[in-house]
Amino acid sequence: MCDDKKPKEECVVDKAGAALDLGGAWRFHPHWAIGAEFGFNGFNANQTWKSTLPDPSISVRFSGWYLAPTLRWYWFGRGVADPYLQVGLGLGGVSAHAEDGKGGVADWRVTGWTLPMGIGVEFYVAERFRLGPQLQTWFLRGTKACDTTNGSEACRDARSEERMLAWRFSLQGTFGL
Repeated sequence: MCDDKKPKEECVVDKAGAALDLGGAWRFHPHWAIGAEFGFNGFNANQTWKSTLPDPSISVRFSGWYLAPTLRWYWFGRGVADPYLQVGLGLGGVSAHAEDGKGGVADWRVTGWTLPMGIGVEFYVAERFRLGPQLQTWFLRGTKACDTTNGSEACRDARSEERMLAWRFSLQGTFGL
């Protein structure tokens, strides 16, 4: 969504934020599981981004989400440690909200298809609970973009620069039934 060629005020993302993922899977084979995952990411927004507002922003929020069926492959089947690769294909979106000091409000959102991919390892802490690190990335290929300024909305096909590649490193907890 941003590169080194754009001025900073055109880039909505500033630094990392928080992530929350909820999912479930059925491990139908020692090496394979199929399931679904919902992910939400809140990013620290660049407070100088103003979207379509004529005046500088005083408050900016930016977040993203995805919902995808997933497939997970475990290297060794079941063991004390279970390293895995995970991939999904689903829907997702990003949205930003900016407010200026004069009461102006601008919203921007992009929706489309998403491809989450992850690698991790789970360690058995108890018989039915595993804990471990995961590195995940999700790519959003926007298909529709909407800009809303002070209540007036305009939607269009998403441009090529309205794509996003987000990543996170997290600690995952898994409950087994």
